Amino acid sequence: MEAMRDAERRLFNSLLQAKGVATGRRTTVRRLSDTRNSPLSYSQERLWFLHQMEPEGAAYNIPAAIRLKGNFRPAEFRRTLNEIVRRHEVLRTRILVKDGKPIQEVLDVTAVQDRTDPSHPVLNSKGS
Repeated sequence: MEAMRDAERRLFNSLLQAKGVATGRRTTVRRLSDTRNSPLSYSQERLWFLHQMEPEGAAYNIPAAIRLKGNFRPAEFRRTLNEIVRRHEVLRTRILVKDGKPIQEVLDVTAVQDRTDPSHPVLNSKGS
C-alpha cells in the first residue's frame, strides 16, 4: 500500500513539474517569536480601513444559526469552545491603534464566557 502511495506521489510530482510547478521543497510560514503586537497584513488593513469608514457595516458578516438536538451538555460545549479558541489565535486577536497605526494584538487564552445558561434568550428560544 505504501509503495502505491509513493508511486502516486511520484506521478503527481512529475505532472506538476511538466507544468512548470516546483516540487520537492516545502515552504512553511515561520511563527513570529512575539505575536503580541504585530502589524496588520494588507488584507487586515483594508478591512480595518473599511470598518473605520462604516463602523456599523455588516458587509463581511455571515450570519448563521445551528439548531442542536438531543441532550445539550454545557460543560462539554464550553470545553470544546475553549479548545478551539486555544488552538486558533485569530479567534483571540483584536485590532488596536498604536501611534496612529493599527496593530493586531493576540490575547492570552481565556475561558469562553458562560453563555450556556438556559435563561439566555438565544438558547431559550423556541423558534418563534
